[in-house]
Amino acid sequence: MKLPFLDMSYSKWILETWILLVTVLILIPIEIWAQFSSADDLTTSFDYYEMRREFNPRVLETIDQGLRWLEIQQGSNGLFHNHLGITALVIAAFLKHPEKKYSEAIKLYEKYLSLDPNNTKANTGILEAKDAWCLSLLEGIPGLLEKSDFPGARTRFNQAEKICSRKTAELKKTQNQIEEGEAKHLIEKAIAFQKQRKLEEALDNYEKASKAAPNYKQAKTQLKTFRDFLDKKNQLESEYNVASNETQLNRALKILGQIESHDPDNECLNKKAEISKRIAQYDQELNLVRDLINIQDKSPSSISREGEVNLLNIWSNNKGELEKYDF
Repeated sequence: MKLPFLDMSYSKWILETWILLVTVLILIPIEIWAQFSSADDLTTSFDYYEMRREFNPRVLETIDQGLRWLEIQQGSNGLFHNHLGITALVIAAFLKHPEKKYSEAIKLYEKYLSLDPNNTKANTGILEAKDAWCLSLLEGIPGLLEKSDFPGARTRFNQAEKICSRKTAELKKTQNQIEEGEAKHLIEKAIAFQKQRKLEEALDNYEKASKAAPNYKQAKTQLKTFRDFLDKKNQLESEYNVASNETQLNRALKILGQIESHDPDNECLNKKAEISKRIAQYDQELNLVRDLINIQDKSPSSISREGEVNLLNIWSNNKGELEKYDF
């Protein structure tokens, strides 16, 4: 009986595989270390997804060549030369690839595990590798949220989600952080637009905030409050315009008081002084008419026929002015 470890071709394959795995799994941190001078930068930036675009192209090509060679060594059963230890290391390397080029190889291995559930150690190993990679992606998201890079945070979250790890609670928590962070950012923009009287832009950002975080109650509350504000504002402005056009100046002035209480920066308030001036002018004219009536009314208890005729004449001559008053 010929033992596998005495087979020179088998031993050569094992040696080549180990060399490639060392290249793939060690070159990445070496390349990162070469680009950072401090230990802090190294510990906070060890992220293949983030750093890939800054790698030396020749190093990247070397890594990809190694992974492609490993891929063609995979057996039809999903293992690499029927060796669980080597297979686990290869799959760990495949899982770190940002473009997910080797997803088919990973699926084939997972299929093997499903057909042979007795390999619990191998199954646990692949799940732990997925969990660790998922967490490494999630750890970088708070930094992106601090910079208001919400597209970057969502991209990173989607990458972590596609790994299909067991970290469902962490994924859900991070998803809520992204949604609430974006909603708060949009609400701040909406408030700024509101102060600038750019009300359409403010409404648009309140609506976006509500859509960005469907479960964030503050976003819905802010949107409803602002919509109610706009509805009442539009109603008061409409009532003011009607009263002003029909020369119901006292009513128009009263509505302006309501507008000032509801919306202190409303442009309609600029007409308040003009309305007050017109009312004072009409009051003057009305007092003149009243004085004429008092002159005609010699008796406090009765008015002569001549007095009635004079009153009718006053009304006829001043009808245009008198009809302006909403008494």
